[in-house]
Amino acid sequence: MRVPRFVLPLLSALTLACGTGDRAGSAPDGDPAPEPSVGSGPFVAFPAAGVASSNPDTVPDPGIVRERGIGVLGFDPGPQLAGRIADSIEVWADSTPAAAVIARMVLDTTGVFRFEAREGLLERPGALDYGYQEVGLVVLERRGEWLRVFLGNGADGAGVSGWSRARERVSALTLWEDLLPGLPLFFAVPPDSMGFHAVADGPEVQFPIGDGYIMRSLTVDGDWMRVRVVSPSDYCATPAALREDTLWIRWRGASGNPRVWFHTRGC
Repeated sequence: MRVPRFVLPLLSALTLACGTGDRAGSAPDGDPAPEPSVGSGPFVAFPAAGVASSNPDTVPDPGIVRERGIGVLGFDPGPQLAGRIADSIEVWADSTPAAAVIARMVLDTTGVFRFEAREGLLERPGALDYGYQEVGLVVLERRGEWLRVFLGNGADGAGVSGWSRARERVSALTLWEDLLPGLPLFFAVPPDSMGFHAVADGPEVQFPIGDGYIMRSLTVDGDWMRVRVVSPSDYCATPAALREDTLWIRWRGASGNPRVWFHTRGC
């Protein structure tokens, strides 16, 4: 399912969101942090615009559980894109004027994405596809106008992040709390972490989903969401018979990562 571009300006994986293990430059408020392992080497482009493979036949982790942060920083071309050769979202080691650009997401006028990072910075990139032909950088936190974005994993497996910010008519921040309630959803957590509840924060109730399912948001209350859940899923076809109920789910975890996701490319 393609997320319409005009929606983005209106919206103000095992998780590596734990900031204490994240390699990054100095935070915007001056808090000390380890220097990134970045030299002055060339930029290296990653396949698939830096989006990690989620093919369960070739990847041990099928990619269901991954870092998604609190939102995504993506392109917002607006009416000016046609007159530009390319746009880019740049990521700096910190927010000081002399900070080095350590990674960037590039989009040219043909709609082709390219994710690049300094040589030796990343072993595995962490860009995110969040719509049909929409790729961006996961936002871990906001500090004023600055956004700490997740770049991927270093050679030691540790998370790597940097700092970026939205630019008018070029890039925009989309928060999951604004986007996800309007989309058909499924759980993006291990099966033993899935759960339905009769009331928010109440005891779990049983709802069989062995034949597949889909959920649609009705209301949101903090980390809880009231959904209409049907099984089998009627997202791409109408089953001969289905079960349905109105239940509550915990859609967001303590770190801010969503526990639900959507079919970014539709059926």
